[in-house]
Amino acid sequence: MTHYDTLQVSRTASQEVIEASWKALLRVHHPDAQSGNEEYARKLNEAHDILSDPKKRKAYDTTLKPRPAQTIPVDESAYPAAYPDVPRIRFDPGELYQEVVAAIDLPKAIESALEQASRAVLGRIIRENPIVGQILDAAQKQAKEKQRK
Repeated sequence: MTHYDTLQVSRTASQEVIEASWKALLRVHHPDAQSGNEEYARKLNEAHDILSDPKKRKAYDTTLKPRPAQTIPVDESAYPAAYPDVPRIRFDPGELYQEVVAAIDLPKAIESALEQASRAVLGRIIRENPIVGQILDAAQKQAKEKQRK
C-alpha cells in the first residue's frame, strides 16, 4: 500500500487535495475520535509528511513501481469463436471513416441543409407576421411579371 493509497488520492493529486484528504481522514481516524484508529492515524501522518514536501514526494515517487498500463491486451485465443468455420471479418475504423467521408458530397449536403433551414425560418416569419407575408407575396408577383416581359 502506497502513501497515495493511504491518503486515498491519485499520484497526480495537488498539494491542496493531499492536505484536504489528510485532514478529512485524520478527523475520522484520530485516536481521540469515537471510531479512532491510532495505527492508521500514524500511517496518515507519515504519508502526509512525505507527500506534502515536494522534495520528499519526488524521492518517494522514484521508489514506486510504474503504474500499470491503462489498456490490457486481450488474448483472443482464450475466447473460442462461436462459429469456427465462418471467417471473422476485421475492419479498420479509420478506413471505414474514410469511405464514409468519400461517399458524402459535403458542399452539396451543406447547401441543401442551409436551403431547408432558410425555408423553415422564412415560413415561421411569414406565419408569425402576416404583413411580412404580404410584402413577400407582392415581391414574388413583381418578379414573375418581370420574367414574363
